Parts: sequence; C-alpha cells; structure tokens
Amino acid sequence: MENLFAQRLENLRGMMRSHGWDAVIFTGSDPHSSEYPAERWKQVRWLTGFTGECGDVVVTLDHAGLWTDTRYFIQAASQLAGTGVELHKMRVPEQVPIPDWLPRRFDGENEVFIAVDGLCTGAGMVMQIIASLAAAGVQCNVVSVPDLLSALWTGRPAVPQTPIFTVDPGESRTSKIARLRAWMAETGADWCLVSSLDEIAWMLNARASDVEYNPLVISCLLVTMDEVQWFVRKDAYSEPDSETALSFAELEADGVQVRDYSDAAFALASLRLMGVDNLVVDPSELNVCLRDAIDDGDSIPVVEEAPSPVPLREAVK
Repeated sequence: MENLFAQRLENLRGMMRSHGWDAVIFTGSDPHSSEYPAERWKQVRWLTGFTGECGDVVVTLDHAGLWTDTRYFIQAASQLAGTGVELHKMRVPEQVPIPDWLPRRFDGENEVFIAVDGLCTGAGMVMQIIASLAAAGVQCNVVSVPDLLSALWTGRPAVPQTPIFTVDPGESRTSKIARLRAWMAETGADWCLVSSLDEIAWMLNARASDVEYNPLVISCLLVTMDEVQWFVRKDAYSEPDSETALSFAELEADGVQVRDYSDAAFALASLRLMGVDNLVVDPSELNVCLRDAIDDGDSIPVVEEAPSPVPLREAVK
C-alpha cells in the first residue's frame, strides 16, 4: 500500500507540472511568522507527516526535503520513513540551508520558477533565495500562491476564531499604543504594521484560543498617529457573556477600529492612495502577501524595515 504522504507529494508534483513550477517551498509557520501555528497552517505536517514545530520543506520534481534542527533528527527520521522525503539536518557543521541548497540543485539552469504559499512564507526568506540563486547565475521567479495546498487538502481546517476576552496586566492598551506612537515619532513613521500575534495580544490586552496552548488572536494591527485598525475575524465576537469578554464598544472607546481579517492586504495596498509617506515594518514578521500588497514596485509608501519595539516593552515586568 502506497504511503499516504508519498501520494500527497505526487499529487503536488502533478500541480507543479501543470503550472511549470520547478520547486515549491513550504514553511512550518503561519501568516504571522509564529513558531506554533494553528491547525490550518500545519502544512508541513499534512504534506510529510512530520509533527515537529520546526521544519521547512522543498519539493522539486525529483526530490523532496525537510529541513529541521538537532531537536528533531530522531523524530524526523522515523516519521519521514516511506514518504519519499529526505531529512536535511540543520544546526550541524555540515548544514546546507535552503537558500544555499537551491543553487546547487539548479546549477546550470538559466531560469527557475519557485512557488510559495505567500501567506506563510517570510518576505525575507524569499529575498534571500532570490539573491542566492542570482549569485549563482540563475534567474529566480517566485510565484506567490496563497493557500497553495487548499486545492489538494480536503477538509482543511478554517482560519480559527475563538471568543476574545480582555485582561488587565496593569497597563492599558491606550498607554501601550501611546508608547508605540512615541517610537514612531522618533523613527519618522506615518504608519506601523504589527503582525506578530503575541505582540498584538500584548498591545491590545486581548486574548483568545485561536492557537492551541497559546492565548492568541489571529489578527493584524495597523497603527498611525491618529487611528488604530485591528484586522480580526469579526464573527469571533458575540454579545459579552462575562466580565472579561471584549466588545466592539470597549475597543472603539480606546480608539481601535475593528475590521475584518481578510481586509488587511487591501488596506495595505490602499496606503499609496492615501498619501502615506512612510510605513515601518519588522521584516522578520512580514509575509510575502503582505509585502506584495505594500510594495508594487513604486516608491510610495516608503517602507522602512526595523525590529519591532514591542518585544522590548513586553520584556519589562
């Protein structure tokens, strides 16, 4: 009997052939660069059977590899047996990261087409891959396909939405927003995008159970000097049924506009029409889809990349 995961790889390769893709890359993360993704975004597990928290996959027409670190070597070797997926070891002296492996794999090629799930692939990783292949004389065309596996993944879990509640850690969300705006003023930013889930939870004093064992809300946050837009699954809200339930009225009173989660990319694409001059983002948190929405090749808005100041404030107890 053919291995289930080997069959899934072959189905994926059929898609690759039909689209002319030379390789497909999946990361073990989600649209927010989370270490622990919700069920919907456990694409590496669905495709290969590997259940570790750290693992990226590259599939070509004649090779499939899983890149993971020393914590998971024994586990990966066991779970990948019979799948047709080869273990690539990281955090060892002889490691060959994906951006270095791809030029070796496509040595002698003039041009390659690599597909990624743009929602779950970091923009920084893609730029590194393009640069690495370019240095080897290979033109790399990256095709961003949001939710790429949905065409093959029957019964794929939906984007999670669990009841949202508020906490009182001692500092109000308005105070935290004011701190972020002070940092924006120092950096000359008109807008700031926050997409890391733990940072948003801390900023808004908001919690939920969208990610198993993590009290987080799937969402994005856009902050200006005048307004805050929170992109979240609006139907996760209901009439408050407890003292800790978070309501629209409470957020609006604190200057936070609630918008639907699916509107985030559109809002970013609209910045150039709104006269926004400067947008600051943390490149370690930005996925390909959001980066493409912000930057279509023109010079407006100017995108400034800088580490988010939020984690430093989170660390202060």
